[in-house]
Amino acid sequence: MYHPGMSESMQQSGGNGARWALILALTATGCARPPAPGAPGAPPAPVQTRPAEVVAPPDPIASAVSFAWTARSTRYTLVSRTLVQVVGDSVPAGTDTITVHAAVTLAFAGRGDRRSVAGTVSDATVTAGDRLTPPGPISRQPPPPFEFSGEVGPGLATVDLPLELAADCASAAPALITAARELIPPVPAELRVGTEWRDSVTTTSCRAGVELTSIARHEYRVEALDTRLGRPAVRIRRTSALQIRGGGEQSRRPVVVDGTGRGTAVLWLDAAAGHLVEIDAGTTVMLRHQAGGRVATVEQTGSVRGILRP
Repeated sequence: MYHPGMSESMQQSGGNGARWALILALTATGCARPPAPGAPGAPPAPVQTRPAEVVAPPDPIASAVSFAWTARSTRYTLVSRTLVQVVGDSVPAGTDTITVHAAVTLAFAGRGDRRSVAGTVSDATVTAGDRLTPPGPISRQPPPPFEFSGEVGPGLATVDLPLELAADCASAAPALITAARELIPPVPAELRVGTEWRDSVTTTSCRAGVELTSIARHEYRVEALDTRLGRPAVRIRRTSALQIRGGGEQSRRPVVVDGTGRGTAVLWLDAAAGHLVEIDAGTTVMLRHQAGGRVATVEQTGSVRGILRP
């Protein structure tokens, strides 16, 4: 995203013009509840999820499989990669890649049809090329281990990030939470080949003083009763439509960001064990930035893969 002094940097030649793209890539990689009303400047919270809307298959071709999240702990390896291409009337064209690795632990607890989720993100690393080195308040250093919470149930998955992290405009933590949330999708209690459902996720985050809101609308469909990592698994395909908007003021000049994107993902669920086995997701996002009367466009092609650790 833009940083203080962005307007001046955009007018200079050389590699500096593309550096701020790292902030956007960390924001848009991969999508908490809305900010509480209050005084201006109240910290945003990152994710609001609508309950899934389930559509029964018109012609079921497989016996129903029951799914419920099991009260246990699971650990995942999470890898996110984003290719960033920058063009604009005042920014030299450039391309670079950002890669994020992290370990995510999810502890599910509770009885009945709902489970609380206690999550931990640790061992995070963030690497990027020289063109995307962020100046100003954005840090390339990965955050120390941090925790988040949430809840899952039939067709339900919510994630909450501590407000102090959500309000940290220089931290990669909100982007890591967005990626980690992919590990706990909303899943109906009954699955069969052809079952479809929908949900939407709203993410609000701060980047260099600019508040961004991302809305992801997902549609899911059960494709097959498959196997993954040597175990029976339900294979699900997800398609997504993305919308990103934001605004603020830097160097006493207005900043406006808007963009759209699309994505696809394949998920494998172990219904017997009650957890996600793997997700492989990809997105393409086009972002338009206006600052001080100047315009730049960023195309981001990203992938997120989460896989269960033995």
